[in-house]
Amino acid sequence: MIGTDNGSAISSARDALQSRLCRVMCRTERVGMTRSLDAMLSEIRDRPTLQPCDLHEAVMADRVASSVGARDIIEYWKSSPYLINFLRRYEFRRKLEAQCDNPSDELMATLSASGNRLLQKAAIQSYQEVSPSNPRMRELFSLTIDRGLWKILWIPPSMSYSKPAGPYADVFGFFMALVLVITSVVTFMIIL
Repeated sequence: MIGTDNGSAISSARDALQSRLCRVMCRTERVGMTRSLDAMLSEIRDRPTLQPCDLHEAVMADRVASSVGARDIIEYWKSSPYLINFLRRYEFRRKLEAQCDNPSDELMATLSASGNRLLQKAAIQSYQEVSPSNPRMRELFSLTIDRGLWKILWIPPSMSYSKPAGPYADVFGFFMALVLVITSVVTFMIIL
C-alpha cells in the first residue's frame, strides 16, 4: 500500500524500472550522465580510398585555380567532388566568373581538357548515374546509397517490436552518422 512504508516500495519500483529502461533508452543531451562523458557517441575516422581519377580531379582544380590567380584549393577539393561546379561564394569562384567574358588561353585549355571531369547538366536532367568523383563522397555513398538507404523514408528502430517489411527488411546494421560540414560547398553538394 502506498504511503505505509515511507515510499521505499515506490523507490524500489522506480529504480527497477529505470534499470530496465536504461538498457534500451538513452538521453544523449545529458552528456554528464554518461560514464565516459562522450554522449555515447564514437568518432569513426575512416580513410577513404584514393583512386587515380581523384588525383586527376585535384590536378584539374589546381590548374583552374592557378589560371585565375586563386590560392591553394586542395582543402576544398578534399571535401567536395565537382569543385568547379559547386564552389560558391569563394575567392576562387569570383575570380573564375570574372574571367568568363574574356578567359585566358590557359583557362580555356584547362577546361577544354577536363570536360569529362565537370558535372554535366545533361547527365543530371536525363537521370544518368553520376560518379561520386571524390574519396569522401564515395565513402558517404558506400555507407548510404550502396546499402539501400535511399529506399527508406526514416531510420528504422534498432530494436523493433515487429519484423520490418518492405525496404526496411533489407536494412540492418545501420548506424546514425553525423556528417560534419565545415564549408558551404560541401553543404551544397550533399543537398543536391
